[in-house]
Amino acid sequence: MAVTLVVETGSGITGANTYIDLADAEEYILTRLNVTVWDAATDDLKNRALVMATRIIDSRMDWKGRMVQPLTQALQWPREDIEIDDEEWSATEVPNDVKNATVEFALFLLTGDRTADDASSGLESIGVGDGAVDLKFNNRTEADLVPDTVIDLLGRWIDSAGSGTGQVRTRRV
Repeated sequence: MAVTLVVETGSGITGANTYIDLADAEEYILTRLNVTVWDAATDDLKNRALVMATRIIDSRMDWKGRMVQPLTQALQWPREDIEIDDEEWSATEVPNDVKNATVEFALFLLTGDRTADDASSGLESIGVGDGAVDLKFNNRTEADLVPDTVIDLLGRWIDSAGSGTGQVRTRRV
């Protein structure tokens, strides 16, 4: 069954599933290099990628401000109580950065299943010495799902993207 896009326009649409329609996504893609996978995809596959990109972006980002209609709007935007460059952001718009990031992420998702678990994700290194095993972990697995180009586009709209590192030392007894 084909996916139907319901675009969030900034009015807090209950059934919205994306921040950008296919026509606007196609227009954005025209300004982009290395889009062979996008060009080869069917419209339905592109729609699915836009919906999935929206869903993941919404679930992974710590957005500034708060949702305008938290009980009824389907997506994280529109938002209010956001100040950008010393000006209050309009609570009736979805920023172009969010729309463009959705397209960039959809393109990234079309290159392969980026949501599949990697058995080694989070493990940075293993070391053995002095009777101990050192395991060094990073917790960038959440952020790694979202490419840097997307995070860069969203930078001024988010408080964080869930990155950081940690280390655990274990000793064999």
